[in-house]
Amino acid sequence: RAGLWLMGQEHARLDVAPRVAGGRSGPRGPRGAPRDLEAKDLTPVPPARPDDRADYLAYLEAEWADIPDLGAEWPEWDEHSRFSFAMDWPIREDRLARLLTEERRGTLSPAQQARLDAGKALIAKHRPILERLLADP
Repeated sequence: RAGLWLMGQEHARLDVAPRVAGGRSGPRGPRGAPRDLEAKDLTPVPPARPDDRADYLAYLEAEWADIPDLGAEWPEWDEHSRFSFAMDWPIREDRLARLLTEERRGTLSPAQQARLDAGKALIAKHRPILERLLADP
């Protein structure tokens, strides 16, 4: 099963990709990982408080918007800084997973849903840059 290990628990890798006919996910991601918006819940996630949802959305918007700048600066980063970033990145993926869970539960407000939809477009645009950076030793 494709995933990331964080604090002893496996977390589903989330890639934003278009869905194809029949409800299947589109192209496969790096190392054969399925690119699927519908992350599988590996552990029960309690519903987020409305304040948490707003915080998660703002956090993801800021983090993903910075990816192009990060890509430009990456060659100047030392090995330790790159490693620290790679170890911390799953926190962003966890926040995305929580928001996608809230979306599936139907608990996002229309404004939150619109922000998440815009965030998904931003993620789809910037994920290739991020994957290139995380693959760079």
